[in-house]
Amino acid sequence: MKDLDFLLRISAEAEEIVAKTPVVAKEKGVGDVVTTVDTAVEKHIILRIREAYPDFDIVSEEFGSANRLTDNCFVVDPIDGTANFAGGQFNWGVQIAVRRNGKTVASVVDLPAVGELYFADRAGKELPLGTFYRFKR
Repeated sequence: MKDLDFLLRISAEAEEIVAKTPVVAKEKGVGDVVTTVDTAVEKHIILRIREAYPDFDIVSEEFGSANRLTDNCFVVDPIDGTANFAGGQFNWGVQIAVRRNGKTVASVVDLPAVGELYFADRAGKELPLGTFYRFKR
């Protein structure tokens, strides 16, 4: 399975969870919130990663997991912009990246509220800094 294909699939699954999960926000720290959607999306993403990539570490915002970059790991922010999301704004998204052999090889930034999806994939070659693909839903 290609890394980018996997990221695209789980970001689409995350969108479904966002759409059907009631939003309940609670304070996580001073000026920082977490929602039921953050935790539901992150639990799902972590479960899917562990099934498909059992030997990879996971760095995630809410659950911490490994919480350090390793040569082979996933970096997950289930809802980047949680305060905006909880406040009903549109500027938030699901972000997931995968590193292999110390290099980020694929990443997805899914912005469901505005119908945009950004992704990058090295696919065995170097991807110039700032190169990404945009898909308008």
